[in-house]
Amino acid sequence: MKKLLGILAATGIAASSASLVVACGSKESKGTVVDLEKALSGYTATNDTDEQEIISELQKVKGLEKLDKKEIAVVTQIATEKTEGSVWIHATNQAKLISGEIVLNIGETPAVDLATALTDVYFDKKPTDQDVIDALRQVKGLKHLEANEVSFDLSSLDGQPNTKDGATEGIYEIPVKATTSAKIVTGKGNIIVDLSVINLEELKEKVNGLTDKSTDEEIAAAINAAWKTANPNSKKTISKEDVEIERKPGKVGTEGSITVKAKDSSSEKVTGEVTIATAALAKINLKEALSDLTLQTPTDTPAGDTQSDEETTKVPSFEEQILNHINTKYSSVLPEETKVASSDLTIETSKEPQISEVGTLTVTAKGYVAETLFADENNGEGGEGGTTTPPAPEESKESKLVTGTTELAIPALPKLDLTELLTPDTEVTNDTTNDEIIAIINEAIAGEGQTDQTKAGSPIEITAADLDITKTASTSKAEGSIIVKAKSTSKLVQGEVKLTIAKITKKNLQDWNRGGESTPFANYEPKNGSTEASIQSEVLELIKKEKGLSVVTADDVNITVTISSKPQIDSVKEVEEKYWDINIQAKPTSEYLIGSMSMNKKEAAEAKPSYDEVKAQATAYLDRYTPTVKAWAEGQNVPVSQEAINGMSETLTKNLKGNAAKLIKEIKVIKENEKFYAVVEFKHDTTWSGNLNADLATQRKIELSFKPAENQVLSFNLSNKYFN
Repeated sequence: MKKLLGILAATGIAASSASLVVACGSKESKGTVVDLEKALSGYTATNDTDEQEIISELQKVKGLEKLDKKEIAVVTQIATEKTEGSVWIHATNQAKLISGEIVLNIGETPAVDLATALTDVYFDKKPTDQDVIDALRQVKGLKHLEANEVSFDLSSLDGQPNTKDGATEGIYEIPVKATTSAKIVTGKGNIIVDLSVINLEELKEKVNGLTDKSTDEEIAAAINAAWKTANPNSKKTISKEDVEIERKPGKVGTEGSITVKAKDSSSEKVTGEVTIATAALAKINLKEALSDLTLQTPTDTPAGDTQSDEETTKVPSFEEQILNHINTKYSSVLPEETKVASSDLTIETSKEPQISEVGTLTVTAKGYVAETLFADENNGEGGEGGTTTPPAPEESKESKLVTGTTELAIPALPKLDLTELLTPDTEVTNDTTNDEIIAIINEAIAGEGQTDQTKAGSPIEITAADLDITKTASTSKAEGSIIVKAKSTSKLVQGEVKLTIAKITKKNLQDWNRGGESTPFANYEPKNGSTEASIQSEVLELIKKEKGLSVVTADDVNITVTISSKPQIDSVKEVEEKYWDINIQAKPTSEYLIGSMSMNKKEAAEAKPSYDEVKAQATAYLDRYTPTVKAWAEGQNVPVSQEAINGMSETLTKNLKGNAAKLIKEIKVIKENEKFYAVVEFKHDTTWSGNLNADLATQRKIELSFKPAENQVLSFNLSNKYFN
């Protein structure tokens, strides 16, 4: 082995580090030890192939993930333009995971031309000779470059810079030449040694794109970009570690700044300092600023007391709430000693609040005009530009701090308090109805005692839907009450009031025996066709209509009703007359009545309908009768004999029931011009003062549209529901 290595060394083979160019798919070992020839078969080596790249490729093989560099040895023979090279890889005596050896061939490789290969070799500080050689070995194809293959002179770095025309002072171009003993390089090129220093003082007004939110890295990059623009030949850059950065954030309407200062006064990279202006913050957008503000109803009285009677808090005006909210929320971005003031805003109520209904407050920045289409005298709507913003009115000075417009909800007015509308001493009785209670409340709302709620917006009216009214009637022994309570669903009122009903004095029925117009029965006349039960009901209702007796029920009184005489015929009027004896006795348990009374009342005579009433009723029957007759006629055979026609007339007439019989005398079927009609004949009564047959001539003649059908028998099946 030693002899082999000696021969290889004599012929130009050396150990090196490089990278493999071609990588095949990973190979798996079948045992615990992997054969090198199998693991690296298919890989193509170059002059840059070195030990580290070989190890990296081998570690891709299953089982070799933990391969140590001590387990292999790599010997490279550089290829030239005329001779091939090779990479010999073999397992060392320390190998545990790998075995064997492999020789990878390197094809003939042209020498690297320094004229084009050195364009990226750059130093930002004074290099040593070894620094230059190390940098050249980073160029593709020069990883195994020997120091004797190139020549260069760094002594000029201590004198005047040898630079191109227009180059920045301190930037040197150092020639590098291939020597006569060079194997892998040829020609001549230049490397750049940049000993210039970035002077921050020169970059004022040249650094762009920075804001208050720019990071340190972004600030360093912006300075590098500005330096590169001013000095195209320089590749000198700084990082955030080379400088000190101080920020002064911009405020609304006021610019901010970023001051960058060289951290080390002896730095070879950067010197001086520069202050870069950053943009002022945009005006505060009112829609965004007030999006989280909930207005509270202003008050002149304390809104709460959490510590003492003297330490209380008032709710300020809407304007103060708005200004306080903006100035607190944006205190960090407003200039010192500067606050948004009322002079910056226009605040208008666009919708008044109602009870349980919010209003709307419009807040607009002074001088703000939204972009809209407006008419232009010369160019029509919008002018040449179409959408445009007209100038703000001269009298409206534009705010420097805020912009835009927004709407805020004005809190709904509080519900009306029943205790302020209905006093406990309001006089009520057992007869007081719910409607009367509601009327008293609405009178109070509409009266002089109006509140802020009732003055604002549309008129307010309380209804039964807003209240629960519970009445306990008073008696001769105990007071009663009316409890008026706002329903939880009411949007108008709240609270509860209890009204007292004074004790009552029992009514003596005997007082009504004396008669007179003041009794509830003075004009009472039982209806025609009355029964004992109907009269009892009517009498009880008349008692309840008397003052203080609306709570009387059948449990308070016995009402006895009997016919006092048999029906008789009035010889003059030729009508029957009927009389009723009515006895009323208060029950001993009644809290409202005492005593008794009796009366005799004549039953009312049967009322004759008026002509208009009869006509209306007849017309209504005809309207319902017409479709019935037509439906009945559909599909029937054409009657061919008078007997059949008469039969139809009789059947139609008999099928009329109930009240119709009082109006209609008969229905005839007639034939005119080969068409059949049902004709209604009405009864006549002189009390009607009119002739229905004449007045309803059109309606009472209804055409029958018969449709012949074979073997179909005439049918007169009128439904009674049309006539009952």
